[in-house]
Amino acid sequence: MKIALLIGVALAAIAASNGAAAAPPRDCALGRHTDAACSAEEMDAAESAFADAHLRWFYAGDTVKRATVYSLNTVEAGPAGHRRARRASLSVIRGAGMEYVSIASGGSVYPSRLACSDPGCPVMIQFDQGPLQAWKTHAGNGERMDLIESGRLLAQIGSTQTLTIFFPIQGEGSVPFQFDVRDFHW
Repeated sequence: MKIALLIGVALAAIAASNGAAAAPPRDCALGRHTDAACSAEEMDAAESAFADAHLRWFYAGDTVKRATVYSLNTVEAGPAGHRRARRASLSVIRGAGMEYVSIASGGSVYPSRLACSDPGCPVMIQFDQGPLQAWKTHAGNGERMDLIESGRLLAQIGSTQTLTIFFPIQGEGSVPFQFDVRDFHW
């Protein structure tokens, strides 16, 4: 009787779905998606949701540690047909005898291209409401740059609430991104 009931329930479920197999659930969350499983729009939305959830510092790693914060503001950027609100990220990486600060223009699916990826390219930075300061960078890959003199930058972040970095984005000019850098610690 139980077997007949189970078979009847299974047949009813198949009939209700017109015999179509259920599509496997898609997990497009950042870091768990694959290009085959998720569309570019879904991956972009997952990245945006992740950034929205990390407007304060978050930490990862054991041997090599990373502290990352996303910008408070967004800027419309990206190639034609794929312009979207983008956040920038600021990461501090420390471990294995190294320490550096990396800035990225946002968007792994359709990233905003930085206008300068040459060694020594200056980026303008403002600590709270202080004067603009030019900081040199190491060569980047067009999507991110590493700041020179990271120790000096981190010392100033320690007494800063809002850090503004002006990113040189292709076709957009110098674009300000603001970061809440309070509570930075190792």
